[in-house]
Amino acid sequence: MRTSSRSVASCVISAALAACSLSGCGSAGRNSTTVAESVVSIETESTVIQESIVSAGNDPTATPAAETVSAPPVEAVLEETGLPEDVSSLVYSETPESLDVSLMVVGDGSASYDIDGVYSIKQYNEESCFWCEIAEIDPDVQSFGNYVLDRENRVDAEIDWQSRYGVLSPGIYRFSSSVKDQSKGKEYTYGEPFMLLADRNSGEILPTYSYPGTDPVEEAISSYFSGMNNYDMTGNSIDIISPVIFKTEETEGELLVWGTFWDNIFRKQGKVLYNTAGGENSGLLHLKKSDSGYTVSSFDRVLDGSEYDSSWKEICAGDDDVYLMLSSEPTREKLDEMTSELVKKYAAGNGLKITTLYYAGHEPVVLN
Repeated sequence: MRTSSRSVASCVISAALAACSLSGCGSAGRNSTTVAESVVSIETESTVIQESIVSAGNDPTATPAAETVSAPPVEAVLEETGLPEDVSSLVYSETPESLDVSLMVVGDGSASYDIDGVYSIKQYNEESCFWCEIAEIDPDVQSFGNYVLDRENRVDAEIDWQSRYGVLSPGIYRFSSSVKDQSKGKEYTYGEPFMLLADRNSGEILPTYSYPGTDPVEEAISSYFSGMNNYDMTGNSIDIISPVIFKTEETEGELLVWGTFWDNIFRKQGKVLYNTAGGENSGLLHLKKSDSGYTVSSFDRVLDGSEYDSSWKEICAGDDDVYLMLSSEPTREKLDEMTSELVKKYAAGNGLKITTLYYAGHEPVVLN
């Protein structure tokens, strides 16, 4: 299983998240992330969140740091995000009062960038699927101090928004600012999603998950990989296997299945399932058929690191179409589609209200 990890308490930059940040993508580009505590919630059943979007992001019990002013009209906007190819960004720690964000120039240093210290925070609204303005206590507090690249071409900034917004309630938010490329005269607006949990160490107790579909091959794959995971599974976590199948072939009494078989752990807060860990299992599965269905007899796994591409080519045995599917955009879209369908069936079968999937650092996935 290919995994990487990012602890919310420490700054371990995930290459997958950085890649997503570079292109301004949503779920595309998510590649085997293990997130110690990625958080997501738009509306919780166990935590009271004000229904008024104007005040949805603020804790009414918090002591204002400045005199309260009347809230501006609510505005729902679609964020146009993106960064230059040689700049990446990441929110790596968040609390209801603040967050830490890093921006890094990873190119040859030939470009000249200015990091704009002016920022805003918006909240995701599941009904409109937009990022909405939230009420400001003091709209004059709009900037953070440290926005000059250091000798390592990096900015580490701590954003304390209490004076401007107060204490934020649980939910999905986006920190937005901009980067100016002086050499090209361009300005890039970017936005990093992050989530606040009501209780970072727990989640709602969930019914046991088992493959909810009707495909016998997918059922065998789900059973095989869910039995292999070594995650710390408790009553508030479920393990969902999402097989993205590239090719199948019947041969010598067995079924050969080439694909990427994603294993993701989720917890639930309110109407949102948020991803806490996961990984990619890629390669060739050998399945045996019996009267009761299929079982996996063996798995030719793609190797990690520098041998990843070469081992894929060997397993694909010269089938370029299968090899090219590995990194194609439709493949990543298929992953989200499959996981969404499995979650919807699981929710319907257990009487759960789940409207959104969330992976740390990525756009929320809305379940239609």
